[in-house]
Amino acid sequence: MRDPAIKKREAVMCAFLALFVFQNGLERISPAFSHVDELPALLAVLYLATHPGSLRRLRHVDRGIVLALIFFAAAGLAGNVVYRYQTPRLAAIDFLTNFKFVLAVFISKQYLTESALRYRAVPKLASALSSALFGLFLFDRVFGIFPGEYRYGIRSNTLFFDHPTYLAGACVFLIGVMTLYDCRRYGWPIAFNLIMLAFTLRGKAIAGAACYVLLYIVIVRMHSRLKVWQILLVAAVAVAIAWNQIYFYYFRLAGASARSVMLSTSFRIVRDYFPIGTGFGTYASHSAAVNYSPVYTKYGFELVYELRRSAEGTFFDDHFWPIILGQTGAIGTACYLFCLYRMFRKAQRVRKADVRAYFAGLFLFMYLLIASVAEPAFNNSIAVPMACVIGFAFRLGEDAGQDRRQDTEQAVPMLPPPSA
Repeated sequence: MRDPAIKKREAVMCAFLALFVFQNGLERISPAFSHVDELPALLAVLYLATHPGSLRRLRHVDRGIVLALIFFAAAGLAGNVVYRYQTPRLAAIDFLTNFKFVLAVFISKQYLTESALRYRAVPKLASALSSALFGLFLFDRVFGIFPGEYRYGIRSNTLFFDHPTYLAGACVFLIGVMTLYDCRRYGWPIAFNLIMLAFTLRGKAIAGAACYVLLYIVIVRMHSRLKVWQILLVAAVAVAIAWNQIYFYYFRLAGASARSVMLSTSFRIVRDYFPIGTGFGTYASHSAAVNYSPVYTKYGFELVYELRRSAEGTFFDDHFWPIILGQTGAIGTACYLFCLYRMFRKAQRVRKADVRAYFAGLFLFMYLLIASVAEPAFNNSIAVPMACVIGFAFRLGEDAGQDRRQDTEQAVPMLPPPSA
């Protein structure tokens, strides 16, 4: 007879898995579903409020991340206080948006333990959803029931999602969950998701699928850890796959496309507002678009067709690094990069504890890094479920490391005290 507490947690995890995968579609039924990705952040805030001592128990590597995030937040808030380019409400919303990812990592580390690997209903549900989506994908290939734009002479795969980006995020999340439990046992459902990723025809999704294959070869087949030259290889492959889009937006349309203008202007802001930036909710973020930021007017965005005040679409929040550069300046950008670097190092150490967790966590982390070039990846709703898997991988690594230290301490014989 299974422990009722384990069954309850398993049911909660399954419910969250389904909500995360179908969040974008469920938002059409009710706007309330748009806040699903905010639940882990809310739980993290409540946990910190009721367990103030939890921060003091963080290990050294976590304390470094926390300190970097404090300076990151201070840089953005200083810009809000000094320049007052955005309303306090929208600045606060954007502030929380910038911390959703790390808060989701934190709460999954605190809530999930090694016993969660026994929740067999979770990967089975991920497998079933993957098979169902792939069946729908095949049906759509034959009958064309869902809309999709044509790229390279092929109709892109969107299914019932608003944009291929959301479908790609759901596929990557499902891959991460099944890899965490057993990539070989769930090989076919993982392959289904990789095929659907490729058929979104987005450079970041294709690069993500290629990244997974490379990691599988290195980690599973070669029984090795990812090395620097392999990371550079992944980066080179990603650039090669997305080169047509990179050239089109940043070279051919330099100074005319929304993406190129946003990126180049973010570097000007780093210089003009050194060292703190213009503040949360003021540049390249959704809040800056909702209440047309005075920063846009100052830098002449009204003269750019895609960035004028009456422009429609997602041109204003179709980025990530311009958000960090513009809103938090040199200090905030350096701190955010440091935080990601420390998290990557932490993910690398998980291999000694659990290869499956290492594979899953590293893949999701690298996908977000790839996607951050073309979307607000770490601030997106799709980043939250991935953060939960990454946080669980970190927890498995820490638990295993603690067990090894305890075994070592028990194995060392106690020496008698020196004689007087």
